[in-house]
Amino acid sequence: MRGLSYLRHRIMAPAPWGAILMYHHISSPMIDPWETSVSEVHFKAHLAVLKNEYEVMPLESRSLEDAPARRRRKKIFITFDDGYLDNYERAVPLLKALDFPATFFIPTQILHGGSYFWWELVDYLFWEQESLPATITKIAGESPSIQAWSAEMMRRDPQAEKAWSANHQLPPTDRCRFYLQLCEWIKKQPSNDQQAIAHLLMDMCPAEKMTGFKKMQAGQIRQISREGFAIGAHTIHHPALGHQSYAVQTDEIRGCKKDLESLIGREIRTMAYPHGHFNADTIALTREAGYQCACTTEEGFLHRKSDPLALPRIWVKDVDGISFKRNLDHIFMS
Repeated sequence: MRGLSYLRHRIMAPAPWGAILMYHHISSPMIDPWETSVSEVHFKAHLAVLKNEYEVMPLESRSLEDAPARRRRKKIFITFDDGYLDNYERAVPLLKALDFPATFFIPTQILHGGSYFWWELVDYLFWEQESLPATITKIAGESPSIQAWSAEMMRRDPQAEKAWSANHQLPPTDRCRFYLQLCEWIKKQPSNDQQAIAHLLMDMCPAEKMTGFKKMQAGQIRQISREGFAIGAHTIHHPALGHQSYAVQTDEIRGCKKDLESLIGREIRTMAYPHGHFNADTIALTREAGYQCACTTEEGFLHRKSDPLALPRIWVKDVDGISFKRNLDHIFMS
């Protein structure tokens, strides 16, 4: 039975009025440790729930300011990170059919020939290849935090790998442990070093095998902007900003805005922090650059005290419509 402490929490906690949904891929990979993919079938079911239960609104400062007063239905904002081609091919037609707005956060490296990010290349080598190349172990050798390489790291256990959530579970195998340690270490490196690592790995990842990581092209981003979808910034090279120097953060935050405004001919007002990582400098630079709102990956709903430059989001998992509705109901009842 719930006691007085729960009742006190319910009375004092800010009431949720909306939530920002975060998607990445609309696809069905065999292995997805970071849970960034939602199948097209499940995405369609999610949209059906939203159509029946919620008011889907564009993510912009005016909506964030006005929506709390419009209490008839809970408010939902749909966002996509990283500019994947499957967003254009699969998500956009379904959104258009329901006249749903959405925001696509674009890292502008993809406009300048940088098709793949370091973690995508690492994912391909770990989960699509039986043997890890020597370059991977050489890179790992630069990190004092990564445990010594062993033959066990070469062994695959597809069943354990497929069931593993790197977000919530301990690594079930040595290979998974090695993967997690490597990703965490690379994520903390300077942006230039991350790009150098990606360059080293690129030769081992043939383009014809990387179709699941394809990004939208400039013309496609322009097209969805003309069709009414919002384009938001996601930096240039997708570094974890809080680990970067002030100068790098400045270049990433301002440079992305400039790239996108040049591309679509409109002011860019929204941003999402890559990897959800930021610090006080990030917030200050985002404000100074003229962004009106910015999203994190911190789990949570929107309430009257939400910081417009540190907005929480709901990381949407690959679940059916019933589970999706149950999860949203739980958020708005908490």
